[in-house]
Formats: sequence, C-alpha cells, structure tokens
Amino acid sequence: MTYHRRRPLRREETAEEESPEDIRQRNMKEAEILASNLGEGGINAHEILSDVGQLKGLAQLQESMASLATV
Repeated sequence: MTYHRRRPLRREETAEEESPEDIRQRNMKEAEILASNLGEGGINAHEILSDVGQLKGLAQLQESMASLATV
C-alpha cells in the first residue's frame, strides 16, 4: 500500500490565492488519494464528500440535531 504525504502549506507560502475551481480540483485529487490509501474494501471515492457546500449543510444539520436533542 502506498501512502502519499504532503507537507501542509501555510497561507504565506503560497504564491497566489487559489480560485474556487483550483480548490475543487485539489479537493477531488485529495479524495482520490484518500480512497486509494484506504485500499480495497475501504471507502469508495463516491462516498467521500469533497463539495464544501455539502459539508457545510451536514455541519448545520448536525448542529440543529444537537440543539434539538437538548431541548
């Protein structure tokens, strides 16, 4: 099994700001790497959320469910 490691970039180390399309492409590539690192029988690429909008929606849903659970 091959693991890909990336050194995290700090904001000041980047030469220019990434466009939203650049970020989407980077997220998709990272999702592919994650899926390949998990190997067979692990998580399929279609099960990994790379859309920030979907992640925000899930976070809001979780917060709503947590607040309703305490009422």
